[in-house]
Amino acid sequence: MRSGTKPLPLEKGYHIDLGFSLDGQAVTLYAADKGYFDDVEVKNVKFHGMACIAGADGSEVVRSLLHDIGNFSVGDNLGNALYWSCDGGLIEHNLAYSNDYALVWLNPGSGNIVRYNVVRSQRWFANMSGSNNQIYGNLVHGLTSNAMQIGYDCAPHAAPCSYQNKVHHNTFYNQSGIALELGNFWNAEQNEFINNILHCSSAGVVPVKVYGSDDLSNIIRTNRFVGCGAIQDSGTSTVTSGNTTGDPSFVDSANENFALAAGSNAIDAAELSPIVPEDMVGN
Repeated sequence: MRSGTKPLPLEKGYHIDLGFSLDGQAVTLYAADKGYFDDVEVKNVKFHGMACIAGADGSEVVRSLLHDIGNFSVGDNLGNALYWSCDGGLIEHNLAYSNDYALVWLNPGSGNIVRYNVVRSQRWFANMSGSNNQIYGNLVHGLTSNAMQIGYDCAPHAAPCSYQNKVHHNTFYNQSGIALELGNFWNAEQNEFINNILHCSSAGVVPVKVYGSDDLSNIIRTNRFVGCGAIQDSGTSTVTSGNTTGDPSFVDSANENFALAAGSNAIDAAELSPIVPEDMVGN
């Protein structure tokens, strides 16, 4: 499905099920398009669920169900629920699960807000080569690979292209791979990983890895790393301060209730973030 040249609202309860029968995306927004997707279900898509091409800026995907997207045998990195090259978009209050890759690949989408999503039981949460994105208030659990990478395959975009992204106040539970990679494919500069709760599946899990000396002035601060290994930092002028290891005391993590229990020492323990107005339930 391709949007028109005007804003495209979809009715609530709209379902897209391709049955893995067609190559390509279920929805593609091209330059000058702007899409608004509210309460949409996208499933059984062979490539990406939705693709927002550079120029379709300001598009939104909210309160939608995105699952069973991608087929690894077709090609790696093709199973993102959202492939997002747009700027200034909003991705919020979605549920994503059983996708072959990530909820969103920001490549190189910039100035987007990704918040209050629940992502579970798939490979990744988010990859990006964009800048000035805000990612906060998301709940991510049961991933089978690394959670996030900033600095993923920027080429052929002009450098620097992975800088000043803010990853604040997210919860990662039962994380079996690196929670955040900074660099690796391309340099990552002045990104923030602040006030996140990370519960690792084993003590060998690296919470954050900064790859090289050209990864500059990244901030990893006031996070809570539970049962994780040590930060691996080969970057330049990385800030790693105020990170703690105490159990945050979730209400019932076995049944996916990740609210903080009464008396939790994580309540009011984080620093204030200017980009986070409230938590996922509106507090």
